[in-house]
Amino acid sequence: MFSGICGDGVRWAGLDMTKKLKKLRQELGLSYTIIGVGGVSTPKDYRDYIASGADAVMSATGAMWNPLLAQEIKKMLRE
Repeated sequence: MFSGICGDGVRWAGLDMTKKLKKLRQELGLSYTIIGVGGVSTPKDYRDYIASGADAVMSATGAMWNPLLAQEIKKMLRE
């Protein structure tokens, strides 16, 4: 199975953009939702996006490789 450029290879870019969008939202007093995306394949990745300013987090390839990812994230949030 192949998935192209994704996962660990792009997470840095997604987190960087999330931080930039959060900074702009604060500096300009704007109201918009930030959806973190790129390289989300573990509950830690989810947590990193939320800590970077994402209001929501989306996983595509990570959820394809691990169909239990959402359950693992929910479990982490309860702990």
